[in-house]
Amino acid sequence: FFFLMIRRPPRSTQSRSSAASDVYKRQVHGDPSKMESKTKIIGGVALLASALGLGYYFLSKEPEPKVIQRETVLSALRDLQAEFTKIFEDISTMVNELKKMKKLSPDYNPSIVKEIIFSEDSVYKRRMTTAETTIYQRYNITERDFQTNCSENYKNDPEIQKIQREIQKALDDALRGIPPYQLPSILTKEVTFDIFKKMLSAFAKQIKTVLLERHRNGAQPFEMDSPELTDYLNQSGLDKLKLQILFENGLEGVEHPVKIIEFAIQKYSNEDLEFRRETTEIRARYSKIIQEVTKNPEHEEELFPYSDNSSKVSMYTAHSHVDW
Repeated sequence: FFFLMIRRPPRSTQSRSSAASDVYKRQVHGDPSKMESKTKIIGGVALLASALGLGYYFLSKEPEPKVIQRETVLSALRDLQAEFTKIFEDISTMVNELKKMKKLSPDYNPSIVKEIIFSEDSVYKRRMTTAETTIYQRYNITERDFQTNCSENYKNDPEIQKIQREIQKALDDALRGIPPYQLPSILTKEVTFDIFKKMLSAFAKQIKTVLLERHRNGAQPFEMDSPELTDYLNQSGLDKLKLQILFENGLEGVEHPVKIIEFAIQKYSNEDLEFRRETTEIRARYSKIIQEVTKNPEHEEELFPYSDNSSKVSMYTAHSHVDW
C-alpha cells in the first residue's frame, strides 16, 4: 500500500531478504552480542507472524490513473484505516511479545522490526493485500488511481491528508509496541463483554423483526450470504442500533466509538483465552440463529435464553446477554 511504501526500501535495489539483512548488519556491525540478538529477533518475529497472520502489500502496475470523486476517496480511506487498524494492533502485540521474550531490547530501533515486517515474504503479505483488494473492488477503483488521487489530485485536501497521516502514525506507533487506540477507562473487560453481548442480541432481534415483516408480506426467503440479504440488512438500521447501544453504555462523545469497541474486543480476545472462547461461542450461536431466521423468520430460538439478572453469575457466560 502506498502509504507504507515510503517506509520500505526501493524495489530497484536488493532483494527484500538481503535488504533486511543489510539493515541488521548496519545496526549491529562489529558487535557479536547484537548479532546474536538479531537472530533472536528474526526467529521471534517468524514465530509470532505465523501465529498472528498479518500481511503487507506491494504496489502493482495499474492502468493510467483516472479522477476519483472526493467522497469515494474518503470512504475508501476510512475503510482502509479500519482494516489497517486491526493489523497494526497485531503488530503492536507482536512487538510487545518480543519485548517480553527479551528478543527486543528496551531501546531497540523500530526500523529493525519495520524491515522484517515489510521485507519477509510471509503471512504478513496476505492480510493487508486481501484488505486492500477487497476495498478497491468495493469502490470499483484501482490502487494506481487511488494513490494518484490521494497524493496528487487531493494533496491539498485537509481531511484526506489527515487520514493518511493518521494511518502512518498508527503504523509508526505499532512498530514501537503502541496500539492504534487507547481504550477509555470505562471499557473494562467486563463492560466490553457486556456491550458485545448487547450488540449481537439487539442485532438478532432486529434482523428477525425485519425478515419476519418481509415474510408476512409474502416475500420469498433470502439465500444465506446472498448480496440481496446483505443489502437488505444494511438498510435495516443496524448501524444506528449499534451507535445507540454504544452511547447508552458510556461511549457517547468518544471519538470513533465503533472502532474503539472493535479494538477492545480484539485486545481482550488476544489477552484472555476465556474471553476469546466465550465470544467465539457467542458468535457461532449468533450465526446459527441468523441462518435459521433467514430460512424461517418464524424461528423462535433466542440467542440468550436467560434474563439479564440470571446472566450475572459469570462475566463470560455465553447464555446470558448479547453478541457482536
